Amino acid sequence: KVHTGDFRLTGNQNLLIGDVDAADKGKIDALVEQYKLDAYKTASGMRRSQIACVS
Repeated sequence: KVHTGDFRLTGNQNLLIGDVDAADKGKIDALVEQYKLDAYKTASGMRRSQIACVS
């Protein structure tokens, strides 16, 4: 385990990783990059604003 804090999903289906210790930030950043959860860095505004319909 790397993280003992919490995870939250926003109304726009964004993932927030909370209560990250400063010592663990590098590990969390590496995992985000490894699993390609950092697409927001290169995605257009339209792509970042899209959400899926779950119905």
